[in-house]
Amino acid sequence: MKIKIDFTKLLCETFCHFNLDIELEMINWFLATSLKGDYEEQKGWNRSGINQLLYGYSANNESHKAKPFPIENGNLRDFITSIFVRAIVSPVSWDGKGRIEKWRKDNKIGLGKYRFLDFPEKSGNDPRRLLWDISAYKNKELKKEFAHPEYPNRTKPKIIDVKFSTYGEGYYVLIEFSFWEFNYEPGWTEEIAWQEPNEYIGDFLARAKEKLKTITVNSEATERLAFETKHNFQTYSEKGCFNCIWKREELLGCYCGKMAFYKKTDSCFIDDPKNHCCDEWDFSYDENTNPQNYITRGNKET
Repeated sequence: MKIKIDFTKLLCETFCHFNLDIELEMINWFLATSLKGDYEEQKGWNRSGINQLLYGYSANNESHKAKPFPIENGNLRDFITSIFVRAIVSPVSWDGKGRIEKWRKDNKIGLGKYRFLDFPEKSGNDPRRLLWDISAYKNKELKKEFAHPEYPNRTKPKIIDVKFSTYGEGYYVLIEFSFWEFNYEPGWTEEIAWQEPNEYIGDFLARAKEKLKTITVNSEATERLAFETKHNFQTYSEKGCFNCIWKREELLGCYCGKMAFYKKTDSCFIDDPKNHCCDEWDFSYDENTNPQNYITRGNKET
């Protein structure tokens, strides 16, 4: 399907001319064209490039870097507009030698310019609705068979983030997940789906949604909250040791296997498992025991 892209209208958010699917495809197109030419500039330790420009980060350019699109908090429109502004009108002096200017000239990008581009044929799958549906899978419980089934001690896997983005080779959806025993801290990522060449963005998102539906437990986020409330789940710095995979039981009491491993001590007893905060360890010398022995004391104010 051929579409006339007027860059001025694209930048000025003329909604009657462009829908979300076209805008998303244009972002992918901008990034795709940046991968096809020599548009990176090295000056000392600093490396500038088109990916850096479009996503607006200050670190060295990484051609395959992708920032997550904000699909759950209502800021997607501002995010998209900021990319268009940087792509079409940002100054060309940032790289010292006009690499942005060359990129725009090579691809006929600029105010008052237009070009015809081929995009996939539309279908009935609405990208805006599907992005909303996909974002709702955050905090959903994963089926154990899809989350480290070879580790039975990693239980109650949960999606802690859903990411949607591109770096110029089609869009992708991936999840970040963790387990009850790891206090649901960021841990692992799993690719859910990639957009195929010439695949309509709505069809791709429908496919990603179906995969998410397949790998998650059919329960609402409120059920997850009820489970955590029942088991007195608190933040990592507050919950203590009661479900920690590092806690060991010994004759003299609870033993911290994590501290033993990282601190290389022989005996790491926990004086209060219900009020012991691993991220606020306080090491105290126990004068009544062997000088090699230490005890850990939780932060009583937490």
